[in-house]
Amino acid sequence: KNVFIMGFVPAASGSQAVVVLLCRVCVDTVPALKDMDWELSSWQPLIQDRQLLPWLLSVPAPSLQARARQIGPAQMTRLEDLWKRKPTASFSDLYKKHTDGEDGDEDAELELTPTEQQYEDGFHYQNILAPLVKMEADYDRQMKESLTEESIAVDWDVSLAGKWIARFSFHRMTAESRVVVGDELRLKLGPGAEFLNQGKPWEGVGYVKSILDGQVELELRSTGNTNNKNGKTSSSSNTSDGNNASATAPSGSVPQNIREDYVVEYIWKSTSYDRMQNALKTFAIDDTSVTGYIYHKVLGHSVEEQRIATAKVPATVAEFAVPGLPPLNESQRLAVAAVLQRPLSLIQGPPGTGKTVTSATLVYHLTKQGMGQVLVTAPSNVAVDQLTEKIAATGLRVVRLASKT
Repeated sequence: KNVFIMGFVPAASGSQAVVVLLCRVCVDTVPALKDMDWELSSWQPLIQDRQLLPWLLSVPAPSLQARARQIGPAQMTRLEDLWKRKPTASFSDLYKKHTDGEDGDEDAELELTPTEQQYEDGFHYQNILAPLVKMEADYDRQMKESLTEESIAVDWDVSLAGKWIARFSFHRMTAESRVVVGDELRLKLGPGAEFLNQGKPWEGVGYVKSILDGQVELELRSTGNTNNKNGKTSSSSNTSDGNNASATAPSGSVPQNIREDYVVEYIWKSTSYDRMQNALKTFAIDDTSVTGYIYHKVLGHSVEEQRIATAKVPATVAEFAVPGLPPLNESQRLAVAAVLQRPLSLIQGPPGTGKTVTSATLVYHLTKQGMGQVLVTAPSNVAVDQLTEKIAATGLRVVRLASKT
């Protein structure tokens, strides 16, 4: 996939030159290649002097070069993303607003309607917002599924719960930054590793348990084992001193003897976006799903401003202070005071302006209002974990809710 690491080696000697195309990583990491009749020490890249070798790709004719156009990195990225959905797409397709979607074309883009400041009712709101959610889901899926990484080195271990643990690092910082704790990944053998596994494929699926210093820890929940002649799965676990490990042996086996040349694929889940669409549907068909004030406020209708008369708002800087958290600045204190007095609020701010600390401070003061427990939600597991840590630092009793996975 990356032409800059591709090269070639002589495959045989004779009057007719024969070469084999190999990536630089494979030459270094797949020992089985050294046993073949290839001169790996003579490996040379396919790109020289900022162009592909002439015997691989001829120089375009002057007439074709005259039609060429220069494009920037952003346009390259958009075109590559478009090729994943439509391999025959051209540069001009980047600027098509939408397609007609004839012949059942599932990749046809939705025609988007601009958002408005006011909506007639819940159905009007859903009709405009639902396509936006769909577009965001499609983009997220393309981004996540493009995180496939090859030639990954894996270290195997067994957890105390008796599950296989795979530890590895991504080659690209982009992939590492987009994978978070709780994501589901597929781990399988690359071509070289499959060759070492007697030509048998293997793959396992698991969830990211932790990411520490760039190293991903993947806990497998299912594995595909084809190592045994009878096709049955088996595994064992021993400590380095020969004694049985305290953890029970996992039910499925993994190719422990193979460390190099794995492929990591992202498994995209539509759960979050399905919930958004269901919420929009509920909001449209049931105007009692939220309070009347919130219903009309979301639709942009003119409603009488409401205040919580019993709100206990800190009066001094010292009263705003919360144990275990840094003090708030003036704008943060004003935000907390405003939220405590209103049934619906929105706090906005660029990264690094202390929104997490402000939120934790707000939760602390909400618990002092005598209105019961406080439910805190966030769009990702990482965001919830960060809020949990900040809120717990205040001394409040925090219960972290999560799915079984």
